Amino acid sequence: MLTFFRRIRKEIIGSGGARKYVLYAIGEVLLVMVGILLALQVNNWNEWRKNRMKEISALHEIIETLELNVQIFTRYIDGIEANNRSKEIILNGIENKIAYSDTLDRHFLEAFVQWSEGFVSYSGFDALKNNGIDLILSDTVRKEIITLFENSYAVTREDIENWTFDQFIFKYMDENFIWYEGLKARPKDFKFVMNDHYFLSIIHRLIRQNNHIKGILSGSLEETQRVLQLIKDELEKH
Repeated sequence: MLTFFRRIRKEIIGSGGARKYVLYAIGEVLLVMVGILLALQVNNWNEWRKNRMKEISALHEIIETLELNVQIFTRYIDGIEANNRSKEIILNGIENKIAYSDTLDRHFLEAFVQWSEGFVSYSGFDALKNNGIDLILSDTVRKEIITLFENSYAVTREDIENWTFDQFIFKYMDENFIWYEGLKARPKDFKFVMNDHYFLSIIHRLIRQNNHIKGILSGSLEETQRVLQLIKDELEKH
């Protein structure tokens, strides 16, 4: 190709056509510019394609993290509900003045112990931050992910921590119950405990606390599921 243009240029110069030479020179410059622009365009397209592949990979990691968090929230809520059922069994026993049975030992323990589940995972979000959050092209998806991990989860954690047990509850347990392996607690004096208004007030208080925490977790679960679906919808566009 270069040999071809050199021959044309030589013929134009040899013919003494200055105007033709100027036009040729302009054409040659334009051709070089077009080549450069095409090369830049191809390079930009390759870079864009690489970023889109990184974006898809990052979104899949976020999906895995959110699906894990859905499981964590679900187990947490299920545990609280089971915990409250044990409290209700104890309250029913107090109300109906039932006789002691060793089957109650597990429920006595559950009556005091708050269900605990490891808090949510941030792995996919941490990886996204390391690669650059701007990888996510959609402003809506990017903002929703940031809000969920940096705001919603932080508020949920803080709310739950604000409802932790007071030490007096553990003190009451130590003073009035014997702890056994296998998640059991037996009253030292069954009749005293079942007629103790202080014990009754503790159970009611912990039920209210569990219900409050369950409400917080349910809200976070719904928010996680909403953002999860939003990301899945976004991936379908790719």
